[in-house]
Order: sequence, then C-alpha cells, then structure tokens
Amino acid sequence: MVSFTCRDLGIDCSFETNGTTDCEIMKKFIDHAISAHNMPVLTAEVMLKVKKAIKKTGEEGVKTGA
Repeated sequence: MVSFTCRDLGIDCSFETNGTTDCEIMKKFIDHAISAHNMPVLTAEVMLKVKKAIKKTGEEGVKTGA
C-alpha cells in the first residue's frame, strides 16, 4: 500500500489518499489538484515532489519509508 497527503507537500489541505501503486496515487492527486487547488497544469517539479512524498506502508500499516 502507498499513501499521500497534501500536508506532506506543505499545503494546508486535509486531502489524504491511499492506493496500491504510486501511479494510482499520482492520478488521484492530479484530479484533486485540478478540482480543489485550481491547478489545471502541474509542472514536472510538482509531480516530482508528489512522487517523493508518497509513503509506502507495510502489510500491518506501518510506514516503511518513501
């Protein structure tokens, strides 16, 4: 499992999401960024920050690092 929150990027936002792959999280973030943050275009820099902020969790839900 993987997870992400906008707070991980320093954004004052309560958005949190979980998924099975980084790609799934990235797609969810893109949809959220467009609708909630009025960001129709995301730079490569932003996407890299999101990718680095995605947390991988173990089977027990314990964070194992990014």
